[in-house]
Amino acid sequence: MGFEWFKRLFAAPPVVDEFSAVRSGKMHLRGQVKGGPQQLRSPVKGIPCVAFFYKAWYPTQGRTGVIERMLKTAEVYAPMFFLEMAGGSVRVLPEKTGSFDAAQHRELQSGGYQGFRASDQAIKIGEKISIEGRVQRDSDGWFIRPKEIHLVKESDLPKKPLRSTRKKTHRK
Repeated sequence: MGFEWFKRLFAAPPVVDEFSAVRSGKMHLRGQVKGGPQQLRSPVKGIPCVAFFYKAWYPTQGRTGVIERMLKTAEVYAPMFFLEMAGGSVRVLPEKTGSFDAAQHRELQSGGYQGFRASDQAIKIGEKISIEGRVQRDSDGWFIRPKEIHLVKESDLPKKPLRSTRKKTHRK
């Protein structure tokens, strides 16, 4: 009895692909990103997105050789976007909505750092993602407060049949 309760308390929630299976509580949802009222642009590539992770660094001499000195990291989310699932969509309301933009990137770039480098990784509209977090319902419907967001690789998606499983009918 005690071990089953312990497993339920700490077990990872199952992955849910269908809107009809969404319930209140800790869940792991998977679907396609749809934009919200406010979109972002990644600072390095200028890609429209709902979230990005930015990293800027420059090489410098350390005791054991060349090392990367980190200048700035930023994790930025749009205040709201949607996760489109089979049968409906869930609002995504991230708690981390830091501010960093292309102007701040250019300011770092012109800072005189020898060998300056920067990169960003964006969650673009239309990409497949999985979100783990707490799902709740309000007057506007279901929403999730993400704890973790991951891009879904094609290899992680369920395999579709190579050919149709329904019988073909011939018309005369």
